[in-house]
Amino acid sequence: MPLRLSGNAVLRAVVRVLVVVLVGLLTALVGGPGAAAADDGRAGPAAVADTSDAARALLDRHRPVVMVKAQDALCDDEGEPFVPLSPSAVLDNPQIALRQVGAGNPVVTWGPGGADLAERGAGFYLDFPGEALRPDCVYARDSERFGAGRPPVVLGRLLSQPDRPGFLVAQYWLYWYYNDWNNKHESDWEGIQVVFEASSVEEALAEGPVATGFAQHEGGERSDWDDDKLGKEGARPVVYVSRRSHASYYGSSLFLGRAAAEGFGCDTTDDPSNRLDPVLEVMPDPAADRDPSTGWVTYEGLWGERGQGPNNGPQGPITKLRWDRPLDWQDTLRDESFIVPAGDSGGASLATSFCRLVGFGSNQLNSFQESPLRLLAVLAVVVVVVRFLVGRTTWAATEPLPLARRRSVGQILRGAVAVYRRRPLRIAATGLIAIPVGTAAAIAGAVLTNVPLLGALVLRGEEGSSDLFFATVLAALSALVSTGLATGLVLRSLQEPGEATSGPAGRGRAAAGRVGPLLATTLPAVALVSLLGVTVIGLPVAVWLTVRLAHVGPVVMLEGRSGWDAYRRSGQLNRHRWFRTATTVLVVTVVLNTTGAVVGLLALVAFQGLPLWVLSVSQSALQLLLVPLAALTMGLLYGDAVAVEDAVPAAPRRPVPAGV
Repeated sequence: MPLRLSGNAVLRAVVRVLVVVLVGLLTALVGGPGAAAADDGRAGPAAVADTSDAARALLDRHRPVVMVKAQDALCDDEGEPFVPLSPSAVLDNPQIALRQVGAGNPVVTWGPGGADLAERGAGFYLDFPGEALRPDCVYARDSERFGAGRPPVVLGRLLSQPDRPGFLVAQYWLYWYYNDWNNKHESDWEGIQVVFEASSVEEALAEGPVATGFAQHEGGERSDWDDDKLGKEGARPVVYVSRRSHASYYGSSLFLGRAAAEGFGCDTTDDPSNRLDPVLEVMPDPAADRDPSTGWVTYEGLWGERGQGPNNGPQGPITKLRWDRPLDWQDTLRDESFIVPAGDSGGASLATSFCRLVGFGSNQLNSFQESPLRLLAVLAVVVVVVRFLVGRTTWAATEPLPLARRRSVGQILRGAVAVYRRRPLRIAATGLIAIPVGTAAAIAGAVLTNVPLLGALVLRGEEGSSDLFFATVLAALSALVSTGLATGLVLRSLQEPGEATSGPAGRGRAAAGRVGPLLATTLPAVALVSLLGVTVIGLPVAVWLTVRLAHVGPVVMLEGRSGWDAYRRSGQLNRHRWFRTATTVLVVTVVLNTTGAVVGLLALVAFQGLPLWVLSVSQSALQLLLVPLAALTMGLLYGDAVAVEDAVPAAPRRPVPAGV
């Protein structure tokens, strides 16, 4: 049964995929980090807090050292602009309002103090200066201003859980003025706890801790006190705070969160970091301390303006499971977090794509909440443009031979898929050409970066990370050469028997003989386009030139031309058909560069037990399968251009024969 495909069917398929992706992303985000709902499951005997001098001594002994990502300037997007503050920084502050949920959310009072917050329920919230979804640098400046003259603070409390005798828990709460991550909200409550197997403070002081628990979004991670992953300065645990999300980690790295409990997205605590030495403030015990100024401890409302889903302001410590049942919370924690291995370049690339995708989706969700009409207008324009492009082409099936035959863009795309389906093994094998090409590019990069003087030109930064321009040039070269060689192999296999080189070995030798001319022709073109592309003024020229030279690969491989002759021939074939070529090149580029990444990202979320290197290898294998498809598409596009040049009639609209 021949495949029948219409423009409307293509549009419907695209819309379905977009809906599935958006629904999945929104579901993950709404159930993701920063959700402000209180933790349930606090039923049971109330925790018993100890505020004695001995308890203070124990809390101070194990007071955490806090590591935050270094920042070059206050409004620098790369660093951490906030430090943990005392809640007193936002209390009795005339620029902050206490509002009651209702018609118009009226102000109860400006500059609320502890007594104003005492015993207030979930129907109230604090409202800071600024707009949570558009932070700019407002919250960073206000945090610095409100915290001026105040040292960083950790809030400590020592408690026991009555139904779990024989243990004490030292809790350390960190209050941050603003959460500027995938979710954005005013205030952020995070922290860690240290567990002692002891029945008294004196015993805990004598025996020392047995375990720790670090809070991370809706979940957390635990460790034994003697675990190698736990850094310590004497008796003080070292906590690495993720940039702007403030989740607590045991080390400096990039952490991947693929579920709400882990934080859906990526946390980074990588170096360079600044060491903070917060002072201890003992949290009041609401059962014993009736000082009006400490009433904020019993406040169950929001510590930030109301928002939707993950952008809602958080509730305070008293609403959390670990407030009353710290040992039950300890039992829910993970034994480890998912760390992206620095040495796995493929895995790191996959993880980075995941981080960027989640961040992009979060920004779109935030934009929608801030201005639904604007985002809907953009989506409407995208749908109209896609529908226009899909409707302008013909999707009727055509025969692949002769190659020089006029075809619409839809016929080219459909024909490439149909031919691949008829000869999957033979055509897929041509994708293996990308392996030696990619290896050669990697070796060339390694050699260039280690050559004296030359290496300094292609590297930047104190840590020697590859410059984006250099990496882009290598990747572009690798992709162009791979596609060009695959095009030659694929198209030679599609030629009529009388014209084809006999056997796979013969086709391979014929293609290998054109590697030199292909490299000599491609290298200068890629270098020129790359140089133009990194300049704002030269970007339009780079795009125009990329499309004009789109047929260089087939011209070199099939017509035996090279150098300026190949450039001239490619430009001649694209004369008066720039838009058609650009559309096809865009589709090929998107499919080649995003399909493997999208499948890898879905696998990353769906198969959380698999090592990252397995997913990376799978993604690379899929990429190899897509190279021949790109080659087929570019080959049929080349054939269409040749047909137009030679005035060959359009291809008949009939199904591709089963034997092709």
